[in-house]
Amino acid sequence: MNKLESYCLSKQIKMLVLGIVVGAISGVIVSAFRFGIGIIYNQVGELYHQMKENTLIVVLWLIFSLILGWVLSIITKTDRDIKGSGIPQVELQMHGKLSMNWWSVLWKKFTVGTLAIGSGLLLGREGPSIQLGSVVGLGLSQTFKLDEKTKKALIACGASAGVAAAFNAPLAGLMFSIEELYKKMNHQIVLMILTASLTAHQVSAKVFGHQPTLNLLNEHTFPPKEYYWLVALGFFLAFGGYLYSKVTLSLPIIFKSCFPFLNKHYYGLVPLVLIIPLGIYFPFLLGGGGPLILFLLNNHFSLSMLIIFLLLRFIYSMLSFGSGLPGGIFLPILSLGALHGLVFATIATQYFGFPEGFLSYIVMFSMAGYFASISKAPFTAILLVTEMVGGVTQLVPIAICVLVSYFIATLLGVSPIYEVLAERLYFDQKKVHHS
Repeated sequence: MNKLESYCLSKQIKMLVLGIVVGAISGVIVSAFRFGIGIIYNQVGELYHQMKENTLIVVLWLIFSLILGWVLSIITKTDRDIKGSGIPQVELQMHGKLSMNWWSVLWKKFTVGTLAIGSGLLLGREGPSIQLGSVVGLGLSQTFKLDEKTKKALIACGASAGVAAAFNAPLAGLMFSIEELYKKMNHQIVLMILTASLTAHQVSAKVFGHQPTLNLLNEHTFPPKEYYWLVALGFFLAFGGYLYSKVTLSLPIIFKSCFPFLNKHYYGLVPLVLIIPLGIYFPFLLGGGGPLILFLLNNHFSLSMLIIFLLLRFIYSMLSFGSGLPGGIFLPILSLGALHGLVFATIATQYFGFPEGFLSYIVMFSMAGYFASISKAPFTAILLVTEMVGGVTQLVPIAICVLVSYFIATLLGVSPIYEVLAERLYFDQKKVHHS
């Protein structure tokens, strides 16, 4: 082995070791994040159950929610980089358009995100998990004064590790970095990110187990003779994704119009108060939406009730995300996709002769198609849902549904949601800097 080969080998080993370190640390932090959210969410669920029979608890919870909203808003105000999902901030950091204080983001995002998501708001843990992992990579690169190329690689490693630990989906973690962060990368970076993602997944699995996050048990393939339904489903999801994108990107205007008396830094008070009636009457609709998907599949609801659930989840998702509190839209989008699928399958079965017995299949396809139409990251959508449900038997129909929804959404003018949010954040930061 000559000196050049030896140097290349040692460099590759160094990169893989760094990937393992970032993946391990990110896996521990994201697992603690998931665990904390679960503990608080379960306790809040018990409280809502008691509120039906005790008005005093409702009053006390309202007071507590106002205090909590004020505290969380104050902390969020101290560091703008912890607002929202965190994915736009990671994208800007990757492209040198933002400089996050990694320690500030780490502890504030962890703390405020745990409390906000655990309280039952319709926010996901995935975006914050991605940002938590990315600042681990950022902190490591700054601590050891690594070069710019390595710093970007470690940020991507942490982001992928966040996806892997949050969803038990290491391959989706890798694909997320390819589609959302890097766009182009060499094989060494790919291996490094995959190493981090797999490491984080193993750490998370030690806490939560290796089982899929959504075990739908679809062992048989969707019949190819029914594939034409996937085209119709893709159209339906694309229009749903178009509406979601339009409303999400209009949230600053909507909040300013609906709550002119409230300073934007305290918008977090809005969902924490308004979500109380939802928690009392429909507690299963609270949270990111993972348990909701299984709940809806295990219980039969009429078409009218499914439409009501869809509208409620949509409205409260917008209230939660529009508040600016730390929390993502990954899982809320997937749960809305599942509800779109349930509505579609119910209509198709009752009025157009769609065969019964494929409800969970349509839910699975809809999750991927809806996510792809909004994120414009089709391969991440395919791998994410495939890993979430724990099997590859539905890979082809998922891909067909994703392709149709992605293409129609593109024709409708839907832009990648995270890229648009990142651009807005960048210009907002420039305005603050100039002022």
